[in-house]
Amino acid sequence: MREDELRAAFDRQAAGYDEQWEKMAPIREAERAGYLSRCTFHEDYLDSLPTEGRHHAATCFLVSQFILDPGERSDFFRAIANGLRPGGLLAGMV
Repeated sequence: MREDELRAAFDRQAAGYDEQWEKMAPIREAERAGYLSRCTFHEDYLDSLPTEGRHHAATCFLVSQFILDPGERSDFFRAIANGLRPGGLLAGMV
């Protein structure tokens, strides 16, 4: 999926996300739960992540449903996993 198509699809669904994903509040309200002091948050495309260092864990929510091609979706999660340390955790929704 091209970047402009992805952005358009996201924009169409964004208005209802807060209500739809209320159960994810502990992640969304990371400051109150004390995550900020232990985590680095990255909201952008995977290729904009620094290449140095490896991450202990990664999450991917509310993104992969826009990647309709199964092969592209697998490549997407593989790219995230490649940035993890050995034994690192990836939590996401497909």
